Amino acid sequence: MRLKKSLSVVLAVSTMLWGVCFLIHQVPIFFLALIFCCLIE
Repeated sequence: MRLKKSLSVVLAVSTMLWGVCFLIHQVPIFFLALIFCCLIE
């Protein structure tokens, strides 16, 4: 049971880190899309 809990914790932490890295890489694209939308308005 303890092994399963630690495994889920590792999985949660790695998923969180991947999500943060993904967001950091998506930020420039997000800002470009935002500027593009503002220009269209």
